[in-house]
Amino acid sequence: MAAFLGEAETSDADSVGSKAATLSRLALRYDVPPGFCLEAAVFDRLSGAVAGDERARSELRALVADGLERLEARVGRAPVAVAVRSSAIGEDGSDASFAGQHDTVLGVHGVDAIADAVLRCWRSVSDERALAYRREKGIDGPPRIAVLVQEFVEADVAAIAFTSDPVSGDRDRVVVNASWGLGETIASGAVTPDIFTLRKADLALLSTEVSDKRVMAQRRDGTVVEIPVPEERRTRAALDEEAVRGVARLALDLEKETGGPVDVECAFVAGRLVLLQSRPITALVGEAEFPVRWSDPADAELTWHRDEAHHGEHAPPLSVDYVVEGPGAGVRGRARILGQPTLVLYQAQNGWIYFGGRHLVEADQLPQARAVAEARVRDLSRRLPDIWRDDYLPSVRAHYAWMRSLALDAISGAGAAALWNELWRRVNDIWTTHMLVVTGAYSAVDELARAYTQLTGRPDAEALELVQGRAMTLQRMQAELHRLVEELRREERLAAAIERGDVRSVEDVRALSGSAAAAPIEAFLADHGDVGQAFGDLGSPPWADDQPLLFDELARRLRSADGDPARRLEELLRRADSIAAATRTLLRDRPDDLARFEEALAVAQAAGPLTEEHNYWIDRFAQANVRRAVLAFGERLARDSQLGDPGQVFLFYIPEVRDALVSGRDLRPLARRRADQVRREARLRPPPIIRGTLAEGDALAGSRILDLNLRVPQSDPRGLKGIPASPGLGRGPVRIVEDPDAFGRFRSGEVLVCRSSNVSWVPLFAIAAAVVTEVGGALSHAAVVAREFGVPAVVGTGVALSELVDGQLVEVDGTAGLVRRLHSRLPAEAAGADG
Repeated sequence: MAAFLGEAETSDADSVGSKAATLSRLALRYDVPPGFCLEAAVFDRLSGAVAGDERARSELRALVADGLERLEARVGRAPVAVAVRSSAIGEDGSDASFAGQHDTVLGVHGVDAIADAVLRCWRSVSDERALAYRREKGIDGPPRIAVLVQEFVEADVAAIAFTSDPVSGDRDRVVVNASWGLGETIASGAVTPDIFTLRKADLALLSTEVSDKRVMAQRRDGTVVEIPVPEERRTRAALDEEAVRGVARLALDLEKETGGPVDVECAFVAGRLVLLQSRPITALVGEAEFPVRWSDPADAELTWHRDEAHHGEHAPPLSVDYVVEGPGAGVRGRARILGQPTLVLYQAQNGWIYFGGRHLVEADQLPQARAVAEARVRDLSRRLPDIWRDDYLPSVRAHYAWMRSLALDAISGAGAAALWNELWRRVNDIWTTHMLVVTGAYSAVDELARAYTQLTGRPDAEALELVQGRAMTLQRMQAELHRLVEELRREERLAAAIERGDVRSVEDVRALSGSAAAAPIEAFLADHGDVGQAFGDLGSPPWADDQPLLFDELARRLRSADGDPARRLEELLRRADSIAAATRTLLRDRPDDLARFEEALAVAQAAGPLTEEHNYWIDRFAQANVRRAVLAFGERLARDSQLGDPGQVFLFYIPEVRDALVSGRDLRPLARRRADQVRREARLRPPPIIRGTLAEGDALAGSRILDLNLRVPQSDPRGLKGIPASPGLGRGPVRIVEDPDAFGRFRSGEVLVCRSSNVSWVPLFAIAAAVVTEVGGALSHAAVVAREFGVPAVVGTGVALSELVDGQLVEVDGTAGLVRRLHSRLPAEAAGADG
């Protein structure tokens, strides 16, 4: 017999899951819709019904019939529509929330329909998305699920409250989202809800953002459907101030019950506030969940921002040191050479990379010091193309050659340690070059954008088109990849094998089709094999060292039509020439202004391409070559039985490896402990900002052109706002790609939605309808690459990964910087879904 909410049998989370157990406890004191639970033991016993076991299905139907009869008796009417909700064992705990991972079926009635909904919930526990989440959270054992069957609430208004700001992490705020009808339109992204922010101490209403709520969800004819909101209610607040405070008070009461921040789902029905769900906020990380330790107490005074644009993934110890001795050393060297008065600092907390800023001069000296540094940067931008060709690029390539020549077998431990030190000195030098290049290149493009806007009154996004199509290494890589795919198409048997995933390396090609077929792939790898890394951390291999990465890309290209790169490049250059000609016509009677434009244009077109060329030659090539060098040291340590395998070297910091080379210390016991530590830290939810008592770090951000971690605040009811990064309109279904492991799911004509990107993502841009990113300004990698290939792009939206969903049809306006929702979701076949 099924047990009901509020009864002792439904208070055990191990039996009914945390969602149902929490509601059962709260049902004793709050207005929670009545409902009964089918505990996990029922799933264990009858899950064969999912595969068609008629005996199991019959027993399940009997349980549902009994529960429904008793529910109707409690409610006092029949038939009763119900919501059938998954309540997985292990979900909504202190460090994991399975929100959205398992199915919920709304508005069903009748025993057979409810039984079918239960089976749907049971199936969802084995969905790949839910299994991947379990793996990420370290939840072991076979998945188990309970199901809660509740009276369906016909909501007039749905509300979701957070007792800490889910974006900033501010624990002194309560944020309430509200919209007409059922809450599904908020969860699915079909509407942008009204957003109310209150001060927690006294529930003073601090801000109200009323959106244009065009649709709402309601139950019609036994199903939940989206219907238009009447015109007079679309831009009216869904809740008045007193109702907002009522939701906030409920949420704060539940926070006290839980002992930490919660998000609460509730609804108003004829003025009655009904509680639907309460769960811990696991994505919000505070001091207890994310311990912060400072090596220098002065660092605690600064504001630190997580570097999502470049280092969005968790990094093991040696990858952390690579950031400190690479980008960190580079910005220190740049500040010294250019006399910059603000120093960018890199630091890791629990393996997550943060950056802050510290002024090197007193506040009253800052304006003069900045002026001097800006003059030096401007001078560098004008000399940069020659310095890059004659000095910088030959220098970094010489460093790579030295790394490739390392021979560690016949030297002493002290000699190996000396080479280890030399490796990191060269990393310092490479990244100092990197920072000088990007500073000069970004300055050149920024100067052109400012001049263009001031002289023409036109948007700076048009100025950025003037430098597109000139990153010739990227254009060459794209053209050669296109030619390689076209050659493979002519080898039909080989192409089919690559598409199926049967051919995953050059050796596989040679075995199937001979050396002649393998030769063009080998040639491509010889030129471009040092890019393609799946992640930005040092341990991630390039195409040359992990050939299946390249063959996955070839399979995707064989399934897609990417167009002729030469024709696309010709169109980009023609567009740039057209904008330049129109500007010259506009300024022809203003000779001084015309001269300013011509000079800024010449500098930007010469230096601007290095905004992305450097990513190919330094970011990608440095990662590939330093990784191989590090593994050579790992091989020596493994040979001497100091490591279990060469890859364990990434679990140690630079000084630890150096000391082990000299001392012969056995690192294997520590390696096992470190591996466990890295796994634990990787599951943490790092806050976007760690705030100190000073605001110096904030001085590093804010430029819509230069800030690569920029996030645009959202308040536009038409959709998401961002930085116009690459002009034009692109329409298509959303495909969220959080990391290159998901590249294989991307299809031609989809809208690429990601946090940020690097050169390894370039192949996706050629087949994307448009690009949307969470972070980045107009000179972020995604923005530059999108312009290089003429793909409409909006960057820096801040919320794209949480607000958009796979299959949702959107229009990306790269000229206006808007992402408009056209429909809440496409059918799977129209969305290019791959199952």
